[in-house]
Amino acid sequence: LPWFEKAIAVLRPLYQSEPRDVLTRRYLKNSHTSRAVALDLLRRHAEAVADWDQVVELTAKAEQPNGRLMRAVSRALAGQLPEAVAEAAELWPMGWDGGSWYD
Repeated sequence: LPWFEKAIAVLRPLYQSEPRDVLTRRYLKNSHTSRAVALDLLRRHAEAVADWDQVVELTAKAEQPNGRLMRAVSRALAGQLPEAVAEAAELWPMGWDGGSWYD
């Protein structure tokens, strides 16, 4: 986790100064994604939600459902059930059916 924090600490100011820089955005998103996955594996789901929020924010609209799905799962595991259910309800019309959630 410390390496993800270091990467985010370096990349966040770069992204804020030049938000159109595609590589900085990608690396920042990847850092948040990796940290969120690590936090989920450590069962620190509430902390992972904050990183999934960043992943969704840094992702193009058309590609956001994957990050939103992972955020909903982390929310559910963190006990944030109303938020998880609301997110699932928003994803359902986008074609995220039961099979998408299962896999």
